Amino acid sequence: MPGPTLDIGSGPGVHAMELARRGHQAVLSDLSANSLDSARARFRRAGLEGHLLGTGHSPAQHLTPPPGQFDAVLMLGVDTARFAARGVDRGRSAMTGTR
Repeated sequence: MPGPTLDIGSGPGVHAMELARRGHQAVLSDLSANSLDSARARFRRAGLEGHLLGTGHSPAQHLTPPPGQFDAVLMLGVDTARFAARGVDRGRSAMTGTR
């Protein structure tokens, strides 16, 4: 089985669910609690809840996964320019948590 994927700015989990259908496990992170609730429900309805390792209600710039925790990181549609505008380099550190 492929290693876990971190989906930053996951929204309702559309991309992570497609990966789950292909055997991946996922951890979702988003600013919207409603989107995360929707994602959990979608995984449950699809019978893929075993592929959803967890969800986190957090801004992307606050994520600092330990190195090696994820095989892949998705960050689709997240405005990373806002990190630089605030002098935050954590967007890059979130991406370095890959194996």
